[in-house]
Amino acid sequence: MDNVTRLIQHSCPTSRQAVIWYDSCELRYSDFNFFGIPDTAGFSMSNPNQKTSSREPFAVVADLVKAAPLNKPLMFASKALVNDDDNIYALAQCTVDLGVDGCRECLTTILADIKNCCTQWRGWRYLATSCWVSCSDSTFPSNSLAIVESNLNNLLQILTTNAQTSGFYNTTVGENPDQLYGLALCRGDLTPPSNDCNTCLANARGTIIGDCPNNTQGIKWYEKCLMRYSDSSFFGVVDLAGQTLCGVRQISQAASDETIKFARGLVEQASNNPLMVASGEESVTSQSSSYVLLQCTRDLNSEGCKNCLETGLSQVGAQCNQTNGWRYLSGSCMLRYEVFPFFNTSAISTPGSPLIASP
Repeated sequence: MDNVTRLIQHSCPTSRQAVIWYDSCELRYSDFNFFGIPDTAGFSMSNPNQKTSSREPFAVVADLVKAAPLNKPLMFASKALVNDDDNIYALAQCTVDLGVDGCRECLTTILADIKNCCTQWRGWRYLATSCWVSCSDSTFPSNSLAIVESNLNNLLQILTTNAQTSGFYNTTVGENPDQLYGLALCRGDLTPPSNDCNTCLANARGTIIGDCPNNTQGIKWYEKCLMRYSDSSFFGVVDLAGQTLCGVRQISQAASDETIKFARGLVEQASNNPLMVASGEESVTSQSSSYVLLQCTRDLNSEGCKNCLETGLSQVGAQCNQTNGWRYLSGSCMLRYEVFPFFNTSAISTPGSPLIASP
């Protein structure tokens, strides 16, 4: 641990947040409170020299992903398999500040990324700290950084304060050529005032600048909120450059088709709802239900919201067929399906009835 402490100070001498991984430990610090927040932002590593067609390593890790969240207080699970042809050594672990649900969400999301990138190699790992962020490739001119930084801090403060009262807020700050545009959105089932909404917005505000240093655009998605800024006006413009995340377990084709069909029905409801959100529970088999929430940012009109949601639904339908969950995240809309209730279902009286927030 002494080596890690020295290295993180040397490598990140002026950074407001940093994380360093060794084979035997991890060290992380930040100027915002990240305790208990699942964060899957990270990177994968794989053996570049040896390929394999075996699915057994992934299956072993998938079982560990299920076991680790329940193994309190360590949040850790490991397994060693000695075979005639190949040996498998695997582990899954969360930081112990996470709860069971947070650990499960983090590991499940990471395993989906591993499935897409690395299972053809003999040996892989994924190192994460825990959320999603998208930054632009361009940066602000160096001669205007002081003004931009002041405007951006002001913008994020205004968004955080005002979105707490209504669940959504968008505004502009500054004058051209240093004008900035921004919006903040809380998950639609979190009726303001909500401590979960407020905490999420505060965390997004505290991290988006550090995650997108000097970038002209940034979007931060958390479990319960979204924050976005840009140096170009995006209000009312549908952002279709989304990220798709799929579950790691298979479900039947019939259940998958029924879930997509149910979600399509919610698209119309969300796009015509003043709060641009709809959610519900649907029994897809005799033993299982699907929970779906769709939401748009409220700067869009009904047609724009519908366009964004339909695009997202086509993406998850193509990429996440027969998986036990999916998400589509863009700067204009969010879609999520799980096999467990992840939103407030108190307004759902019967299976298949939608939860539509009231203005």
